Amino acid sequence: MGSATAKPIQSVERALRILEQFTLSEPKITLSDLAKKTGLKRTTCYGIAETLLKHKYLDYDESTGKYSLGVSNYILGQLYAQSMEIRAIASPYINQLADKYQTAVHLVVPDGYDAVYIDKVGETESFRILSRVGKRAELFAAAISKVVLAYQEESVLDQLLSKPMPRYTVNSITDPFTFRKMLNEVRERKIALDNEELDVGLVCIATPIENNRGDLVAVISVSGISEKMHEQEKAIEKDLLQCAAKIKQTIGDVL
Repeated sequence: MGSATAKPIQSVERALRILEQFTLSEPKITLSDLAKKTGLKRTTCYGIAETLLKHKYLDYDESTGKYSLGVSNYILGQLYAQSMEIRAIASPYINQLADKYQTAVHLVVPDGYDAVYIDKVGETESFRILSRVGKRAELFAAAISKVVLAYQEESVLDQLLSKPMPRYTVNSITDPFTFRKMLNEVRERKIALDNEELDVGLVCIATPIENNRGDLVAVISVSGISEKMHEQEKAIEKDLLQCAAKIKQTIGDVL
């Protein structure tokens, strides 16, 4: 969690100040006006604006000499809206799973080839799971990350697997060929398993939530201590798949 006493980063605050100047009544602004509105020096304002332009948070119209908001803002807004909607829809189901198995249940959404936690309920008394809303899942080892990677294009996987894979525990999969084979199984079964690959003693089972087009919308996972999870593995898998199917019926083509 962020600290209220943490020192703000000046450059970030200045960039946000620039973005906040754009409104429905004034969607396009010149550099001079941006500098006046924000109280920044023209050279400072120009440098920040050009950085935002490079990352598509701003657009620039050479014919008018004015900046406007870029497409990256829309993408973030869509991700936020989708996250909040799927969270509301999935909430009853993940709470039911947490109550039934008395352990942690997560809901994540894909962001590129990453997985971002948007909800977490339940916890184990004997094993604290170091996950939190807003955190990104550990690539390759986490079950939810495996689900997201299973939906990636082969070209993306080629690039990711061309680099050394991290070893979190002795159970971590670090061989690209073995990992691709595992992803094929995830695509077929709609179930991914983290078998103490991230933390010794911790097992996680995850399943995708798709819309009617077959797109990956979110992932649900159940995590807990290895002994208990292996005892209930088949039951958890069945319940996860049923929850995902029910959520899919609800979201349909909306998401």
